[in-house]
Amino acid sequence: MALDFPPETGPLPAEWFAPLKFVAASQVGERAAHFLDVEDFMVMARVIRPPRPKIVLYKHVHTRAYLNLDADGQAYRFVPVRGSDQGRYIRRPLGVALRALGLDELPWMKPGLEGERRGLPWEDRVILSITLDREYRATGRPRRRDGDATRPRRSPRGHDETTVATTEGGARHGHLHVV
Repeated sequence: MALDFPPETGPLPAEWFAPLKFVAASQVGERAAHFLDVEDFMVMARVIRPPRPKIVLYKHVHTRAYLNLDADGQAYRFVPVRGSDQGRYIRRPLGVALRALGLDELPWMKPGLEGERRGLPWEDRVILSITLDREYRATGRPRRRDGDATRPRRSPRGHDETTVATTEGGARHGHLHVV
């Protein structure tokens, strides 16, 4: 296992954002991706783990939560081994990974989404999640401002595991925390 970090200067090569863009395109209209915006993510690192797929680690700029994806859009979560600097990445359903990002809190965090609060204060933000859940269940589609109600294909799901070692260091290596 090795970690590959994005270049510190210059534009980021497209390959770093390809898994996230793939997931965003495949999840249009899905409940878990209601507030998903590729522009809201930072690329933290890539886990190289031959012969398994590489995993790119993305951090949401507002919620500070991680989304770990391979090139096929499969989501992973890091599970540390207690009392060790090692752990493993295990597959997780994409919908679960997207919900773990806390995107339903974005109307209170991200400028420009204030209108999505539906008049609710921060203390009642869970009501927005419940309301959105009901709308999706009732219609099978989101209530979107642009009227687009296309249904995407779903991401693959599975349960394999891989072991990795974390690295010592500062904030740049904070991506190996539990998501």
